[in-house]
Amino acid sequence: MVAQTLTEKVLPYDTRINRELKDLAGKKELASLVLGHVLAYLSEDGSRPMQHEVVYGLRIAGELAREDPQVCELITELGNTYNQSVDRGSQIHRVNFYRDGPVGDKSIVDTLRFEVN
Repeated sequence: MVAQTLTEKVLPYDTRINRELKDLAGKKELASLVLGHVLAYLSEDGSRPMQHEVVYGLRIAGELAREDPQVCELITELGNTYNQSVDRGSQIHRVNFYRDGPVGDKSIVDTLRFEVN
């Protein structure tokens, strides 16, 4: 059996139903699960994390519960951890968070910027 990529692990959480939950505790729990996958991915020995996969995981967690300060703090910490492990050209500069609009359109509602060294 082939190991799942981070994107494949996060994809089930990327649903309109999850993003529209009204229960903040439930959204925070989902975001924590996503961030757990990101942390496990960043902790894998011998592999170089792929930027687009990390950004996707951070984006989905933020879209689920960015109004929670603890979730935002974890997103920032994981983004900074990733940035410290790669060269400057591969660092994350920002993560855009989207909101579902009419007829499936998405619009940017927030951006988290990272300091790049």
